[in-house]
Amino acid sequence: MSRKSRKNNKRRGRKNRTHRIRTKGGSNKIYNFYNRFHYGDALFFLKFIYNISDILKERGITINYYYNADYITRPEELQRYTNPDTTKIHAIKGVSYGDVNAWKNATPPGSIEAWGGYDIDGMSNRIMDEYFPKYYMNIINTIGLQDANIDTSLYQNEPYLQDIYNKLDDKYKNLDILIINAAPKSGQLVYHIKKFDEMCTRLSTKYKVAITSPIEGSSIPCTMNDNLALQDIGAISTHAKYIIGIHTGPVVPCFNADTKNHVKKWILFADNDVEHKYIPATIHKNNYDLNNIENEITM
Repeated sequence: MSRKSRKNNKRRGRKNRTHRIRTKGGSNKIYNFYNRFHYGDALFFLKFIYNISDILKERGITINYYYNADYITRPEELQRYTNPDTTKIHAIKGVSYGDVNAWKNATPPGSIEAWGGYDIDGMSNRIMDEYFPKYYMNIINTIGLQDANIDTSLYQNEPYLQDIYNKLDDKYKNLDILIINAAPKSGQLVYHIKKFDEMCTRLSTKYKVAITSPIEGSSIPCTMNDNLALQDIGAISTHAKYIIGIHTGPVVPCFNADTKNHVKKWILFADNDVEHKYIPATIHKNNYDLNNIENEITM
C-alpha cells in the first residue's frame, strides 16, 4: 500500500471515530422486542418508546418492534407512535399468539418479549398505575438508560398531543364526554352493545359527546367515521371533562399527563378487576345499570 493510501485511510478512520464519539454511550445499539398480543399491549410499549425517542437518538439506540399482524391489521396506528430515527416496526404473520417458542423462532435471536402481562415483583398489571412504572423501568434497564432520569409514570407528558388537538374539527374539542365504545378484544368485559349504544345516544342529547366506534343511524361525532387514529383519541381526551369507556385498547392513548390533570372523572367498564389509583376513576362490571350513569356526571 502506498504512503498516500495509508494516509487517506488514516483520515477516514479518524472521521469514523469522531462520528461514533458524538453518540453518547458509544456505538449504535440495536434492541429487538416483540409482542404477541393486541393493540393496547403494543401501545403501552410504543408510546413510552416514542416519548423517549430524543434520548434514544442521542444515545444511538435503535428499537426493532415485532407485532402480531394477524391481529393488528392497521399498522398505521402503531406507526403514529414511532420515530423513524429510532424505531422500526415489523409484522409477524401466521404465528399463533399462544406459541411462545414459535414467536422466539420468528424473531431475531435474543429478542425480548414486551408483553405487559407478566407479574413484576409480584405485582399484577391489574394495578395499572403502579405496575407500568415497573414495566417501563424494566425497559430502561434493558436498554441501559438508568442514568437518563426518565419519567416512568403511566401518565407521561406528551406535548405533541396539543399540536394534534389544535388541528381537530371543533366537534371534537372541549367535549363534555369522550366515550370509548370500542368492543373489548381481550376478555375485559361482557359487552352489552345495545345497552351501551342506547347510553351513548341518550347522553348525546344532553351533553357534547363524541364516540370512537360508529352507532348505526347515529349522527354523534365518531372518530372512526372521520378516520381519526388512536393517537387522535388521546389528543381529544386532553380537553374532555369526562371519559366513559370500555377498558380496552383505545383508552391507552388517554393515559397521559394532560388528560390526567383535566378530566373530572373516568367512568370505566371492565370485569377483570383492573384498578387505577392516581386518577378519579370508577370501574364498573358488565351488570352495571347504564341508566344510572347520569348520576355520576356533574357539569
